[in-house]
Amino acid sequence: MRSELGVAGGQVKRALARIAERVSALKLNGRLLRRSPLSPLVECEALTAAIGAKHRLWAALGQMAHAYDLAVPGEDFDDLAAPSRQQLVALDRFHVEYAASAVRRGTATRAG
Repeated sequence: MRSELGVAGGQVKRALARIAERVSALKLNGRLLRRSPLSPLVECEALTAAIGAKHRLWAALGQMAHAYDLAVPGEDFDDLAAPSRQQLVALDRFHVEYAASAVRRGTATRAG
């Protein structure tokens, strides 16, 4: 995607990004090399919030365009909102899986 956008990705930037990722993984759980059992769940919730905001944006723009009889050439806001609806449905399935996995891991950690 970077090449399509004309953005160069240097090795130094990638290395710094990896280091930053490892440092941010320390959090309060003290893990540097392993991810917290809650990490996938938290990331899924962040994606859900972002995609939900995108969906609401397209819906609001569509409502405004309809209410004020504004036409945007070549744009159908319902069509623009459709992928975000599908993404939210998929994320809901992942959320259930990640939550169950985090509970299982947490229970196993406490038992062991």
